[in-house]
Amino acid sequence: MNTKRWWWISSGTSIFFIFLIALMWFRIDHSYQPNLEQLAKEAEIIPHLKKRGLSLKKSEAIPTGIFLQSLKFNNATEVNITGYIWQKYNKSVFADIPAGQNIPVGFILPEAVDSGENLGPQQAYRRSINDKEEVIGWYFESTLKQRFNYQKISVRP
Repeated sequence: MNTKRWWWISSGTSIFFIFLIALMWFRIDHSYQPNLEQLAKEAEIIPHLKKRGLSLKKSEAIPTGIFLQSLKFNNATEVNITGYIWQKYNKSVFADIPAGQNIPVGFILPEAVDSGENLGPQQAYRRSINDKEEVIGWYFESTLKQRFNYQKISVRP
């Protein structure tokens, strides 16, 4: 075949693939449904629970903290995180479980995906604070799926 025919085949194929890419962008852009139940601020929690007929009393809340050791972005929508999550409990809650045994995990990692590298939460420590309270900490490794906004933000000096 001559060179002119190859150019026509190459151009036609390129236009076809550009059309397919545009079609995929259009379908993805119009089919995405954001999660309207996502709570982005602490102040949104109480109204969210009240709307569902639930309440959260200060006495029912479990103080929880997180220490992130590492973040690794696997791709545009998945991030691998490692770290510790601790929770402060009243000692009476787990009084029947001996100090050497694992306590049931009191948290979930939403949008976690099985990447093959995940390590489920493992109890790392259990320490008494005083006569009534103890802190239980778990080490975790997890890959979370999350849609990130990579839009460039301009910062003025």
